[in-house]
Amino acid sequence: MPKVSPAVEVSPGVHVLTQAPRSGFGWNVVVVQLPAGGTLIYNPAWLDDDTFKRIDALGEPKVLCAPNNFHHLSLSKFRARYPQAIAVAASNALPRLAQQGHAGLQPVEAVNALLPPGSQWHHCEGVKTGEVWLSMPKQNGRALLVADAFFHFVEPLKGFAGWVLKRLKVWPGLRVSTTYQFLAVRSVPAYRAWVLGELAKISATTLVVSHGAALTAPDLSAQLVRAIETRWPD
Repeated sequence: MPKVSPAVEVSPGVHVLTQAPRSGFGWNVVVVQLPAGGTLIYNPAWLDDDTFKRIDALGEPKVLCAPNNFHHLSLSKFRARYPQAIAVAASNALPRLAQQGHAGLQPVEAVNALLPPGSQWHHCEGVKTGEVWLSMPKQNGRALLVADAFFHFVEPLKGFAGWVLKRLKVWPGLRVSTTYQFLAVRSVPAYRAWVLGELAKISATTLVVSHGAALTAPDLSAQLVRAIETRWPD
């Protein structure tokens, strides 16, 4: 049976729930506390039968954010459970999500007034998945939430799946995977230039990923730049 860890607070007001099957390659649900009460769910994904119980313990979801047009398989289940929550995605992810049966989604900017002060959406350029990041201020930097743009697996991935994923550059450590390059990126030059420019402005000190462990470091932005430049040397 896959193991689901307790909620871990990786940055003030930001909790991560993790699902990890035997291979070690799992996914995260990120829960952000909102100033007026309730939570934002970044990457609403099914973990196990206790998923909603774990989420409810952190507050009532007010916003459900599909971070790209691949991370949608559990969105309908979450919307049924939390019908009053506003379901959002990046504008350029909305057409494909509508084709997948997700009607009535709004652009992420529709919930700006609910976010912690100083929060910012970052719309990835040069991609075909409509990936959107969310950053929020914290002491000594910002927390950055991403979906598939970076993976960070600190434990070995096991079995045949682990063998394949290592060759796809999914692990070990902080990576931009081969799968992201071929499934998500439309224009490497445009995406690379956008990410490097955005990282220079964000000053991230905590990275929260949809696959892998959160990472906090004073030189995090430099680490992210190295990951990009390792994948796509200038």
